[in-house]
Amino acid sequence: MAQRHGIARRPAGSAKGRAALLVIDLINDFSFPDGARVWREVQRVQANVGALLDKARRNAVPVVYVNDNLGRWRSDARRLVERCTAPSSPSRDFVQRIAPQERDYFVLKPRHSGFYCTPLELLLEFLRVRTLILTGISTNSCIWMTASEAHQREYRLIVPRDAVAATTARDSRMTLQQLQRSLAAHVCAAREVRLSRGRVL
Repeated sequence: MAQRHGIARRPAGSAKGRAALLVIDLINDFSFPDGARVWREVQRVQANVGALLDKARRNAVPVVYVNDNLGRWRSDARRLVERCTAPSSPSRDFVQRIAPQERDYFVLKPRHSGFYCTPLELLLEFLRVRTLILTGISTNSCIWMTASEAHQREYRLIVPRDAVAATTARDSRMTLQQLQRSLAAHVCAAREVRLSRGRVL
């Protein structure tokens, strides 16, 4: 049985445990290089992201926003949402739709992985989460890096293929294949993610 910080942890396959929905880098105004291309792809999946958020909240699945600080070390959740819902932001309506609610969690990250130099692991342990549902951007960057570190920590991974996006649909498809092959992630349609009482069925 694996040990971490002196605490025995079961392999992910032996107990599903509680689930959490990670929303990665979607509080965004897409003002980065290739941002316009990523935003175009996000628009293809935005309805599925919104539906997953609604489903998670209805079924007591914690929603954790894991978001880049957008290069501003004084950022916090409120300021990021304000910036990304400004009239000049192309994603204003989308960010308003998916903005964090009072009972959600928000973790700022300085690099690609949601685990790197963040309290995400401690938060997930506090919530007793063993299954992660990943949604957001970019599939071949921050989703991949976060999933890789989650796999090392023995989390069960679910990645709805129609709730993640990258610069191109091809980039997303190729990474989703690697997530399945290398990290044992379950890749499915967002509508196939069945939740109940904090868990994936």
